[in-house]
Formats: sequence, structure tokens, C-alpha cells
Amino acid sequence: MIVSRFLLAGLLTVSLAAVTTPAAAQEQQPVAEASLDTILQQAARHAQRDESTQAIALFTQAIKVDPKLSLAYYLRGRENFCIGKVDESVADFDKHVELSPDAESRQWERGISYYYAGEFAKGAKQFELYQTYHDQDVENSAWRYLCVAKVDGVEKARESMLPIENDSRIPMMEIYKLYRGELKPEDVMQAVKRGNPPAEAINNRLFYAHLYIGLWYEVAGETTNARLHITEAEKHKIGHYMWDVAHVHAEKLRAAQAAAESAEPAAETNPASQPAAEPAPVKPAAETPAGTVPSLESPALAPPASVNLPPKTPRTASRLRPITPELAEPPMAR
Repeated sequence: MIVSRFLLAGLLTVSLAAVTTPAAAQEQQPVAEASLDTILQQAARHAQRDESTQAIALFTQAIKVDPKLSLAYYLRGRENFCIGKVDESVADFDKHVELSPDAESRQWERGISYYYAGEFAKGAKQFELYQTYHDQDVENSAWRYLCVAKVDGVEKARESMLPIENDSRIPMMEIYKLYRGELKPEDVMQAVKRGNPPAEAINNRLFYAHLYIGLWYEVAGETTNARLHITEAEKHKIGHYMWDVAHVHAEKLRAAQAAAESAEPAAETNPASQPAAEPAPVKPAAETPAGTVPSLESPALAPPASVNLPPKTPRTASRLRPITPELAEPPMAR
């Protein structure tokens, strides 16, 4: 797999050349186009600094200048997702595809937004389409599995997984076999260490391992294990859009947990909501057999109610990829 890295300025320059008006029209609108280029460059700088709100405002400004600039919808869609505006990101990605239909097969971000918007059938279709563009990406197969599992259950999802033979990134093939039911989570974690990689590679591998194990647990209904792994993935910061996916998911889990905890005291303080309780029989404390360890579902191993977020670090230029076919790397290839 080829993993490309482009300077953001160069990326936008090439992408703008692909989506702006012909040369004859350019001569008639030099001021407007210069302004549009400046707006997009400023937006990109904000995106690199993790300033999504400012980037969104500038991409919106660019769209007002040129409502048919598909690039601006695509980039705004990414930033909307990064701040948890999932529905807005779906609308942006859909508009991007409407304006640039040839780009549809590469829109893996759109598939992920569909998943978090609860549009699982659309998500599955998007990942199936992406398979026609790049057919050796475990992440794509995993996300389709997740979409199918939400609708038809994990057995159906496992039976219909998109085939992958050679994703060279460690531990992607182990993740694929986990989703296929051929390995266990501990096998994926063990693979992370293969080849004695440097610290940066270990961090990258741990991120993907925890993220996809957590997602796998979640659709299987094992919420505690899912929360443990997804919040752990968030701690392993990497300069890619997939970290934003983990962060958005972790924020969603924290919000749900906080809502559940705030509802409990309210119920306890409302006598009308509490049935008369009978004294519970006293049971002897259960003993843990020697040589065993508590399950990850044990309350003792549950994560704290609030998890400190990792410090924000600037996103790399690779966070914004080109959308022109001749420059686009396999979208989910990291």
C-alpha cells in the first residue's frame, strides 16, 4: 500500500485546479478566485491547528463565493464530524458527491458519518462501493461489518464480510480475523508487538487495535469492554482523521454515561418513583477461585465516570487528502 503525504498548501492548489472554472472564466473573475483561494488556505490552516469551528466558518464562506465548489463541502463535512455535528457532515458529504459523482467510491468518511447518524444501510452501501476502489483495506471491511451488524446482527455481518487478503499494516489482518470470528482480542493485542517496532509505530498500532476491538465489542453488546477499548484508543493520539472518529465516539460514550448517572439521583430523590422495598436476604460474599482474574465486565475494572482528554496536538497535513483521482491515496490506507 502506498501512503502519500502532501503539504496542505500544495494539496489545495492541485484540488482547486481540478474544481475551479476554465481558464476563460478565470480571466473574467480574477478577484473572486483570488479571494476563494485565500479563504480555503486560511480554512486549511485552522483545520491543521484543530480549530474546526473557525475552519467550518471559512469553508461556509467559500461555499457562498462558489456554491458548486465540491471540495469545500467535502472539507467542511470532515470538520463538522470532528466536532460531533454528524448530521451536518452527512449533508456536506452528500452534497460533495452530488457535485462530484466520480468521487463517490472514495468517500469512506461519508460511510463513517452514515454509521454515526444511524443510517446503517447507507453506510454499508458506501463501504461496498469503496471496495470497488480499493479492495485490500481491512478498515473498510470492518466498517461494513459494523453497519450490517447494527441491522442484521453479528452472525450475518460475519458471514457477509468483504474479503481482504493482504492489508500489510499491523495488526490489520488480525483485526480482520477477529471480525471473522477466527481470533480473539488478545491475539490482536499480541500482534501489536510484532517486529519490535519503534515507539511511534507502537502508538499507531495500539490506536487501531483498541479502536477496532472496541467497535467489535460494541456491536456485540459488550458495552463495558467497548468503552474501555475506545477510550484507550483515544489516548493514543495520531495525526489522522481516524483519531477524530475515536474521539467523537468516546465523547458520545461519556455523554451517555453522564446522562445515566445524572438520572439515577433524580430517581432516588423521587419517593413516588420508588416501590416499597422488602428487606433483601443476606447472602455470603462470593469467593473468587484461586488463580483467576476478574472479568473486564467487573465493576472494579470499569472506567471512571469522567476520563481526562489527551492534550490537543496539531493535526498533520495528511489529515486533508486530495480528492483528484491522480493524487488520491487509498482513502482508509494509513
